[in-house]
Amino acid sequence: MAVGTVLLTALLAILGYLLAKWRSTMRYWQELGIPCDEPHMFMGNMSGVRTKWSFNEIWSNYYKKFRGSGPFAGFYWFRRPAAFVLETSLAKHILIKDFNKFTDRGFFHNTEDDPLSGQLFLLDGHKWKSMRNKLSPTFTSGKMKYMFPTVLKVGHEFTDVFAQDVEKTPIIEVRELLARFTTDVIGTCAFGIECSSLKDPEAEFRVMGRRSVNEHRLSSIGIGFVNSFPNLARRLHMKMTVEPVEKFFMRIVRETVAFREQNNIRRNDFMDQLIDLKNKPLMTSETGENVNLTIEEIAAQAFVFFAAGFETSSTTMGFALYELAQNQDIQSRVREEVLEVIEKYNGDFTYENIKELAYLNQVISETLRMYTVLPILNRECLEDFVVPENPKYVIKKGMPILIPAGAMHRDEKLYPNPNQFNPDNFSEDRVKERDSVEWLPFGDGPRNCIGMRFGQMQTRIGLALLLKSFKFSICEQTKIPMKYNKDSFLIASESGIYLKVERVTMAAETLLLTAAVILVGYLLLLFRRKLQYWQNLGIPCEKPHFLMGNIAGVGTKLSFNDIWMTHYKKFRGSGPFAGFYWFQRPAVLVLEPALAKLILIKEFNKFTDRGFYHNAEDDPLTGNLFLLDGLKWKSLRTKLSPTFTSGKMKYMFPTVEKVGHEFADVFDQMLDKSNIVEVKELMARFTTDVIGTCAFGIECSSLKDPEAEFRVMGRRSFKEVRHGPLVFMFMNSFPNLARRLHFKMSTEPIETFFMRIVKETVAFREQNNIRRNDFMDQLIELKNNKSLKSETGESVNLTIEEVAAQAFIFFSGGFETSSTTMGFALYELAQHQDIQDRVRKECQEVIAKYNGELSYEGMKELVYLDQIISETLRLYTVVPVLNRECLEDFVVPYNPKYVIKKGMPVLIPAGAMHRDEKLYPNPDTFNPDNFSADRVKERDSVEWLPFGDGPRNCIGMRFGQMQVRIGLALLISKFKFSVCNRTSIPMVYDKQSFGLSSESGIFLKAERLN
Repeated sequence: MAVGTVLLTALLAILGYLLAKWRSTMRYWQELGIPCDEPHMFMGNMSGVRTKWSFNEIWSNYYKKFRGSGPFAGFYWFRRPAAFVLETSLAKHILIKDFNKFTDRGFFHNTEDDPLSGQLFLLDGHKWKSMRNKLSPTFTSGKMKYMFPTVLKVGHEFTDVFAQDVEKTPIIEVRELLARFTTDVIGTCAFGIECSSLKDPEAEFRVMGRRSVNEHRLSSIGIGFVNSFPNLARRLHMKMTVEPVEKFFMRIVRETVAFREQNNIRRNDFMDQLIDLKNKPLMTSETGENVNLTIEEIAAQAFVFFAAGFETSSTTMGFALYELAQNQDIQSRVREEVLEVIEKYNGDFTYENIKELAYLNQVISETLRMYTVLPILNRECLEDFVVPENPKYVIKKGMPILIPAGAMHRDEKLYPNPNQFNPDNFSEDRVKERDSVEWLPFGDGPRNCIGMRFGQMQTRIGLALLLKSFKFSICEQTKIPMKYNKDSFLIASESGIYLKVERVTMAAETLLLTAAVILVGYLLLLFRRKLQYWQNLGIPCEKPHFLMGNIAGVGTKLSFNDIWMTHYKKFRGSGPFAGFYWFQRPAVLVLEPALAKLILIKEFNKFTDRGFYHNAEDDPLTGNLFLLDGLKWKSLRTKLSPTFTSGKMKYMFPTVEKVGHEFADVFDQMLDKSNIVEVKELMARFTTDVIGTCAFGIECSSLKDPEAEFRVMGRRSFKEVRHGPLVFMFMNSFPNLARRLHFKMSTEPIETFFMRIVKETVAFREQNNIRRNDFMDQLIELKNNKSLKSETGESVNLTIEEVAAQAFIFFSGGFETSSTTMGFALYELAQHQDIQDRVRKECQEVIAKYNGELSYEGMKELVYLDQIISETLRLYTVVPVLNRECLEDFVVPYNPKYVIKKGMPVLIPAGAMHRDEKLYPNPDTFNPDNFSADRVKERDSVEWLPFGDGPRNCIGMRFGQMQVRIGLALLISKFKFSVCNRTSIPMVYDKQSFGLSSESGIFLKAERLN
């Protein structure tokens, strides 16, 4: 075979291999089964850009086509397979959470041949990080304040020039005029040069600024090549910057640096920072050496600050005026805000008062949403990255990433009516609800726009000064809809923005009337939106009643527990929480234990308050530990906690046991009259006597006399309510107003009784120097010693009213919850004789072991009884919902759509969760083995919440468990319980009670044991 034939064969083989590889590259996503568009052979998915489509149209069309198909779509960035991000959660990983894997932008740059491309925006790796760290101090709020007067001065010159143009013609092409304003601002602040663009549209700085944006060195094919084969393009010495622009900026920078150094001039601006980096080795190289900036590198940073700073801000202002011209009501409102602030501060703007232009900021933010100047964020993957929970979706090392910010901003799932200009999208509440990556005009994370503060400042100043003096409206030359420049990588109008401009003249009376109308309209809209809150956010919820929210029917058709149970069953699995309307207030109904754990434990500092209505000034008994919030709760909780230690429980045990034996004796006597016993009331008499003795040191005698005063008042405290449902709704919907109107919760007889009892008890103990080492003693100490902290941090005493409030909650909370639990436990044991027999055997064995008595140590050995009590509390959770109030905006981890706002009520439906088959198999079956030691160890603590969890769990949990164990152990060891014809099966619950309670008592058959 001839040598020529061999060479030809080898050449054909190489060409075949290259063509196969070329072809396989453009089949990358298809072979992986990742959705993508069929690519063009050379341009990939960028085919038609700058001719048929603008860059932004490419991103928008692609996003609309593939959103919902996965975390990203496949894309061909010219010849390179790229990841086109479709979900904000993935964007957050790339920009923030996993930023270290995506630090680079991956744009083509060639600093050796094209020095202006060695700029912060294009640099990657260590050089970018080092440069960013050194330049960041130039853009602090302190530096912005320093530059503010300079920008404002140019702003006033701008309005003068604008007024002169308006005198010539009312039809103004605003885009170019705004670019002249920002050119002069940047030239002054960055270079210390008077650019004079406002006075002369053809000033050199303005001409070069225009050329840097509009002129391109490479065609579409050339751009495709440098982006597909960047390393080869660098070897071929390819450049992006046009020659005249490079020469101009290199000259300007050299002259500026030389002038400042020769004349020892410092202006504390951006250029000074760059000169410092040139003269001092403050930066580190890839090898860790300290290095200086070269003059070329200084020019590159100055160039990007100039080019990016003037174009993005002027474009934003132009689009803002374009929208305001079409929305006169919005324009009027923002103008009124500007005029009010100016009047408040003696006719001009300051750095401080410009921050008060809240609605103008909303207008700017909404403009940046609808007209995202940089509609795509580019990154490059530094190591293989598997999208969390999507193992099929892998971003390979070296792969370009495109985050279509502009397209996301027009997604109706993120912004309702996305093509409608609505500054209320950026009201304070809406912004707090939204994840930061749902608004990306400046990017996000460590590589966001370094000049964001500066850009926002010059935009605010420019728009505020214009709107103060001029009214903008559309004219025949206004392009509606907007047509975009297909040649620009940024978003820009195709042929300018023409608007009609008139000077503003408005009488003060008209201004005030307009402001009043807007205020009234806003308040009406706010009231209406309250009950549309969750629907507007797309969070699942039930349609609310106009007055009662999602509590409609409670007390008549439904019990509170029915409400929680129904909502939980309907919405579980839909997300971490469902929307709920706590009367007139949007609230959160928690659906997942993981979120409950965050609220109760991990993020407790954000959810310390319960948020219940209380009015300690007019209704002293509501100033109790259960209802108190803030520092007062924390301080009181800390001081009262020692009362409920295991040591104190051991001390109180004999007292409780003594009442327990009396209880068993009374029970035995009742069987002489009838073996059908209503156990609920009898249990309440037992716990009333226990609490009365332990808390007040008083023999209540409820067991002997069902109509004893303590028992009667205990009953009334739960059965009687001061207000009907509408007033109850009002107090919970508008608590602050209700307090101003002196609304109370406690009924007068209850308040009078407990205030009297406490005053008498305290006086008697103090006069006779009696100490019983109980709950009341602890309260008396807090009354007489300044052991508590007020909201202001002062040391304070408890008042007698506050002592009464704590004694009241210990009494009412302690007797009702424990007696209800005991009643439901006997109700279930009566239906499960095998379980009853087993626990009876345990009780009898333990009592026999300790010489016929139930000792404190013996009580701890009643393991199966504890399981029965725990299972009863699961099936019959006495407080079936845990209430909290959010103290600061809280974004649910991994669920940026789900935001709990500051001040929002939070409802954790513990009772409903306890009946969830995913947490407890066969959840409606009574099964104490759910609480065997092994099962409890397997279970997260928040999957069993009868006492709550975390720092605000039930302070009296140990005491409650102790009295329930004693009461049940003594009864079960002596009596057998079974159902009778009066036993309600299934259980019917009291619709009037906030807690879980039987509607008409629990009737059981009881028999003495031989």
